[in-house]
Amino acid sequence: ILSMSSTGEPELAVSPLKLEARRVQDWAFALVYALIGILTVAIIAYCGATGHESISTILNDCTTNLTTSAEEASDDLVPALVHSLPYLAIALVLSALLGLLWLGLLSAFAKPVLYVSLFSQGAVLVGLGVYLHTSAPPTSDCGATTGDCTGIVGPIALIALGALYLLFLCCMHSHIALTARLIEQAVSVVRTHPGLFAVSAAFLLLKLAAVAVSALALVLLAASQLSITQVTPGVCRFEWEVSRLDELMYMLVLLFLYWSVQLCLCLRFYVVSLTTGIWYYTNESLAAQEGALSAKEYPRAPICTAVRHAFTKGFGTVALASLVLQLCEWLKELAQRGGRGNGLIGLLIACCASCILNLIEFLTRFALTFAALTGRGFCASGRRFLDTSKRHGLVKVIAVDYFASLALGMGAVVFALVVGAATAGAVAASGAKSQVLLAVGGAAWALASVVLLYIGALLLNVVDAAYACAVLDIDHRMRTGAFHRPAMAQAVLAKAAPQLIVQQPGGEAACAVPMGIPA
Repeated sequence: ILSMSSTGEPELAVSPLKLEARRVQDWAFALVYALIGILTVAIIAYCGATGHESISTILNDCTTNLTTSAEEASDDLVPALVHSLPYLAIALVLSALLGLLWLGLLSAFAKPVLYVSLFSQGAVLVGLGVYLHTSAPPTSDCGATTGDCTGIVGPIALIALGALYLLFLCCMHSHIALTARLIEQAVSVVRTHPGLFAVSAAFLLLKLAAVAVSALALVLLAASQLSITQVTPGVCRFEWEVSRLDELMYMLVLLFLYWSVQLCLCLRFYVVSLTTGIWYYTNESLAAQEGALSAKEYPRAPICTAVRHAFTKGFGTVALASLVLQLCEWLKELAQRGGRGNGLIGLLIACCASCILNLIEFLTRFALTFAALTGRGFCASGRRFLDTSKRHGLVKVIAVDYFASLALGMGAVVFALVVGAATAGAVAASGAKSQVLLAVGGAAWALASVVLLYIGALLLNVVDAAYACAVLDIDHRMRTGAFHRPAMAQAVLAKAAPQLIVQQPGGEAACAVPMGIPA
């Protein structure tokens, strides 16, 4: 079904024949997610009548409770806000234009943009730590195992982390260069397949739909548990009664909500990874993936093919990966809560737990990427990634994902601030009040952040997928003696295993082959 390397491990499977030959993986988790979704819809149906009746009673018979707070609002504020809403459309257009400018800068000046983004964050950490240390009042309730040490340890930790971060960047210049190369490849992918933006927007809408369904279930469930008694005309008294069954229904709806949010993100990651894999190998044939030469053969509609596989054969793997990521998020939240008020030891334990969980999340994302590229299950893909990293020494390039996420996140925030400031300036020129100015400017910044952070997240997904493709390309070289994309694979080898790069006369580079590997 899948091509196998000399070590018996699966290789990339993105040709039409191999895509059709893929098997359904991790199907049990797809069934579990579908069951929870069906139960959520059943909860809406079960609580619909009672909940709707309670909401109607509140709206019709409890008018005094609803109008008390509304009368306190300013009569002029709401019309002014409505009058300023068209400025948000301008902010949306400006966000799209700045997104295109951002892609152009990353394509032409990836390395300088990356360095500026990374070093500016270290400077911000140091400056923020110095400001907090000089402005925060001293506290004396910090002990080894008791007390809140955040006020004392926090500023000093920020300064130390900022200084160590800047020193770390100076020592990791070669990995930053590799990250810049991968970002350039990511921009090339989204330019070749601009439909990825539409697919990402569709997954965003799907996530909003899942949130809306979950919110509806929670509202109806809560309303069905209300006991409403009318005290006087327009005034009501509310009593809320929760049973064991109600608690179980709350747990199911919340599980569906959080799992669906992560699922939509992982679906996008899967589609982007498979599309990137097809792009990476479009210059080679099916026979070339097996070690021979032949005519070109690759999917003509890679995005549609990736979406179809994400919702069919790969849906179980996506569901499992999203569940693991959400569990890690919950555990990190528990660790952070446990670290508060437990002294230095509590902070240390919370920090160690968060680091371990972040590592698990990193491995989960790459396991999902390898699953999209090879068609294997989640666990097999995770082992594949770890084994490949150990064999080629590519664990050192784990910083690529970190550098790329920092740089892309920083760029999105900066451009969003530009959009917010420009929108606020336009509103101020119209003579609006300060409250309207702050509200519209903040809304424009939030809207721009959503757009630009989504573009940055898409590029980060492509960076991770391109790195995984380069890893598989190195294995392809070890098996067949040829790279699919020599420049990209040799760039990874030069950072991860420089002992395999041999400089030839004339300045060209060649890849050395260890003993026992076919040349």
